[in-house]
Amino acid sequence: MRETACDGGRRIRKLPTDEEAAGWLAEWESAEDGRTIDATSLDLRGADLTRVDFASGLLGEADLRGVTLTGACLSRAHLEAADLTGADLSGACLSKAILEEASLRGANLQEANLGSAELHDVDATGANLRGARLNGAFLDTVRLHGADLSGATVNMTSFEVTIDRGTVLEGLTGTLFGPATIADDDTGSADDDGLREWGGAALERWLNERGARVQVLRPYLERSAWKGAGTGSEE
Repeated sequence: MRETACDGGRRIRKLPTDEEAAGWLAEWESAEDGRTIDATSLDLRGADLTRVDFASGLLGEADLRGVTLTGACLSRAHLEAADLTGADLSGACLSKAILEEASLRGANLQEANLGSAELHDVDATGANLRGARLNGAFLDTVRLHGADLSGATVNMTSFEVTIDRGTVLEGLTGTLFGPATIADDDTGSADDDGLREWGGAALERWLNERGARVQVLRPYLERSAWKGAGTGSEE
């Protein structure tokens, strides 16, 4: 898999159409003091931010719909409530980024690095996560209906997501923690809303029957209690 790295610069290939946002980005681009970007609540639509370095940037509530962020560095960026609907984040680095209540609907995250990123209450319906790295990421209440996770990797990843039969899981590999919620469950065990929460071996079987090759791990506290009971010791 192609490596992604946070080696972008301050060059803005195309400024957004909004005058206030354009002026703000132009000032940041020309600054020589190495300041971190603060684009909180700005309308950045129309911008081409290919390979830009927004590491540790403040982008909360920013309007990034359809924005090109190919190969951009968003490591440790704050993207709380940011709207990234349809944005192109292919090959971007979002390691340790915070995306609480953000929208990733239809976003292109192919081969993006989301290692140790925090996604809470995120809508990623229809997102392209082919080949994305989710190692150590924290996914809590993330909607992945119709998303494509083929070839993506997980490693000790918290995977408390909602998926459906339209979610592509072929080639998803690694280790993760559940539980996950299955929508439109066809096992006959769903509740009245058509939802079923799966964890442990049941979740592992469901995912792997659909082309994944993952291991669902026991939660740390559960593993510790189980090991202690098995050994008769408190070590």
